Amino acid sequence: MEIIDLCYNGKNLSDYGFIVAKTLDGAFGLNRDEVVGDMSTVRNTPNHFGTKYTNRLPLKYFIMKNPCDNTSQNKQRIKEDELRDIQKWLTSPKTPKCLTVDASEYAIREYYGVFTEVEPYEYGDLYGIKITFTCNSPYGFSRNAQKIICDVSKKLIIDNPTDELCEYIYPTIKIKPNQCTSFSIQNQSDNNNIMMFNFKELYSEIIIDCNHQRIVADGKLLNLDEVGWGIYEISDYNNINSGIFNLYWLRFIPMSNRLTINGSGEFIVEYKTPVKAGGYY
Repeated sequence: MEIIDLCYNGKNLSDYGFIVAKTLDGAFGLNRDEVVGDMSTVRNTPNHFGTKYTNRLPLKYFIMKNPCDNTSQNKQRIKEDELRDIQKWLTSPKTPKCLTVDASEYAIREYYGVFTEVEPYEYGDLYGIKITFTCNSPYGFSRNAQKIICDVSKKLIIDNPTDELCEYIYPTIKIKPNQCTSFSIQNQSDNNNIMMFNFKELYSEIIIDCNHQRIVADGKLLNLDEVGWGIYEISDYNNINSGIFNLYWLRFIPMSNRLTINGSGEFIVEYKTPVKAGGYY
């Protein structure tokens, strides 16, 4: 796979005059263990609770200075200031950051993690660097987005090309209302469940994060009362009468999802889907 560029923590590999010369030691990172109970004198078949991944995906690359800009062996040598700049960029983050891999023949992939190994490649002098990025998951992701303009009501289909067929994908919906405070999104493909809100104010931008179950409007994190739930419902701490415990957050099943959007405004639906191709594609 030919890699055009790597973007990590807001900077590109090409910004430093380097390219990915080769992908090293490809891996899938999809080994799994069964989660099972114990066998006993009366239970010869243990209870099976599922599976869990045992590894996180490693991505390994060999990088060097761009030979198109450095045409002699002397220019190809990595100098001290160039090495320090690369090292600062790759090894400063201490928590997972997004690594975007832009390949020429395939879609852009996103991986989250940190660089855990940076090794020199020497031929008398330093001419290359071998780097290892350890993901925080067994796979990477493909970013998907769809823009919808809705006047009153609109039906549409959103495809969820996930490689995890037994899990839901929770999107983020960005809404720019058109003098409208009430919105609903129904997913007929998910048992006709409806996500419904009746905002107390008219906002210029509303962000509904279904994965983390939070709503931000014009930079303000909203509580349940501000999205349409009454004070008596909120005071029902046991959730017996209110049904708050059944509050539905939009989610996508694998493949096609038939949606109905009610409300006036611009809707941008964004979601990331797992891609189980390792570092190959």
